[in-house]
Amino acid sequence: MSTFCGVRERYLKIYQEAFDEVVATYVEAGVLAGIELRLSPIDKTALSAWSSEWMGKSAKQKHGEWQWDRMVAKRIKRCKKFDLAIWGDGILCGLSLGLVTRGKKTVRMNYLQA
Repeated sequence: MSTFCGVRERYLKIYQEAFDEVVATYVEAGVLAGIELRLSPIDKTALSAWSSEWMGKSAKQKHGEWQWDRMVAKRIKRCKKFDLAIWGDGILCGLSLGLVTRGKKTVRMNYLQA
């Protein structure tokens, strides 16, 4: 029986490989125009950037601000959670939370903010 940490580590490795492939594809296509794109799981660095750069600064959100720190914390024990931080030239540009679907071939994005 796999431990939680072992399962999560396998998913993180798969995610990082996918993130690297996406970035490489954009670089090869020449669509980044010199921008350094980086994709990573939502970690303490991403939450710190969200807190200092975004929190309280979202324009015209109808339903209030999303509390990314709380949303990530609620999903901390889910092995199949999909979390993504999008960085451009070291600046946090987007956050997304979702799940790997039962067929394990697609990702369902429940939350996305840029």
